[in-house]
Amino acid sequence: MTPKVVLITNHIWASQRRAGFHWIAAAFVEAGWDVTFVTTGMSLLGQWRGGDYRFSFPISEWANRRISLDGLTSYIWYTPWHPMSLRYQTLHALSWPMMSLYPHLASRELDAIAREADLFIFESCSGLLLYARFRRLNPNARFVYRMSDLLQSLYLHPIVTHTERQIIEKFDLVSVPSQSMLDRYAHHPNVKLHRHGIRADLFDREYPNPFAHAGPNVLFVGNSRLDRSFIAIASELYPDWYFHIIGPLSDLPQSSNIIAYGEMPFEDTIPYLKFADIGLQTLEHRDGADSFSDSLKVIQYTYCRLPIIAPDFIHSPRSHVIPYHPGNRESIERALENARHFDRTTINRDDIHTWNDFVEFLNI
Repeated sequence: MTPKVVLITNHIWASQRRAGFHWIAAAFVEAGWDVTFVTTGMSLLGQWRGGDYRFSFPISEWANRRISLDGLTSYIWYTPWHPMSLRYQTLHALSWPMMSLYPHLASRELDAIAREADLFIFESCSGLLLYARFRRLNPNARFVYRMSDLLQSLYLHPIVTHTERQIIEKFDLVSVPSQSMLDRYAHHPNVKLHRHGIRADLFDREYPNPFAHAGPNVLFVGNSRLDRSFIAIASELYPDWYFHIIGPLSDLPQSSNIIAYGEMPFEDTIPYLKFADIGLQTLEHRDGADSFSDSLKVIQYTYCRLPIIAPDFIHSPRSHVIPYHPGNRESIERALENARHFDRTTINRDDIHTWNDFVEFLNI
């Protein structure tokens, strides 16, 4: 009988933004599992507030239905409300009773999905509130928490962090992607380090060079948190370098050597990663920012043997991660020079594994 895995995440399967949970789901499909990709954190309240790119999809057609896509099942759980950040402590306190009812909004179809599972994999998202319900419906299943991000770094209602504290030791396994996160949760015996994987088959293909200029070509790929002051200072310091920004980012500095591409499908970004000279992990400070030392993008940059520039509050043991102090022109210039002259042949890729390896690491 085909084993069934249910992934609970805030990502939407049909998105061209490829997060770790997309690759985990695809790896399970390849391993022969029956995969259901459950999207949480989508609600009428969130849609009314606006600003969520996921509502650009036909949610009214897809919501609360099993839809077959790409060899798996996508299920978007759409509710009247969900545990979203309301920004103010008073509003969080007042809304706590209502937010605590979130798991009781589960549809019969979602409950049916839960009863069928052999394995649940929860991401760090509002879906954590479903843990107790799913454990009650299916006590014999295995429960894994893949802590892709620290909840402190996300814009969520504090009830999600509260729930995490209550249930973290009840998971059969808590999988974290970075050493800093392992250190933070080392007092929990069920926490293990499993760094993000990579689609080596895609990265190992031959691609034409997408850059029109010889460079140096400096690349940032991401959806948010870009340190725009770094880009402004760096592009001014080095007017003959080219700074390429891939992602849905607005309010970028304006300069002839800053090239913005907007959002593009993941596979289209790979040639830029492979032919870049320097990778940027230039992120703004936020609580839990230290956890980005081994983000999915850092793994991809490393696989392409790119020197990486990152702010000095992101501590990394990797020798090719070069720090700068935000807003400091001298440190930015020094980081860029060190990156340009870094010996890329010394970059170690031995700790980089595929997403198929990740499935095996879960001891399934």
